Amino acid sequence: MTLPRALRSACVGGVLAYVALAGCTPDDNAPAPTTSVAATEEPISDVTTAPAEVLPPEKPTLMTSNDAIGARAAAEYFLSLYGYVFQTGDLAEWDAMCDPESEFCNGVRDAVDDHVASGNVQSGGSVAMSVDKVIPPSGALEEYEVTGRIDQESYEIVDSDGALLTSVAGDSELSTSVFLKMDESGSWRVRAVVIGAEQ
Repeated sequence: MTLPRALRSACVGGVLAYVALAGCTPDDNAPAPTTSVAATEEPISDVTTAPAEVLPPEKPTLMTSNDAIGARAAAEYFLSLYGYVFQTGDLAEWDAMCDPESEFCNGVRDAVDDHVASGNVQSGGSVAMSVDKVIPPSGALEEYEVTGRIDQESYEIVDSDGALLTSVAGDSELSTSVFLKMDESGSWRVRAVVIGAEQ
């Protein structure tokens, strides 16, 4: 049996073409400050809120099991990394779980590399999977197939100057299948992800 390789990665917002939108300009007619404190004493740049630190998803201990429970935990964890890699550019855990020949994995990696190289910053866009069933290896299929639905929260992307490039509404109930197996070292490897698959 041949694993599905056709991927609809465009269904999830991180792999996208960035659309430049017109930025806002300050209101030149705004009234001058009425307080006696000079504006130069507290520059706007000093009080701008810095982006919140993005923490990596917590790795579930159940992933150590080479069974349906471990496969489910690994699939949920892997897809939770999706939003994280676009928000941070940190691909260490992503790469650790990806089969080198996975088209989905490589497509996401290329998109993240382009995203980081352009200096863009994404906020939001976290992804969560709700698992419906886990199909164990059988016959020619050597991988577990974890099927379910994914939800992605809304997100924004700004350029290196802080100008808004795009704002995307979240999405939900996207049917998804993750194909993965545990390798000889005891690590789960994702072979393929199909978004929009029939359940």
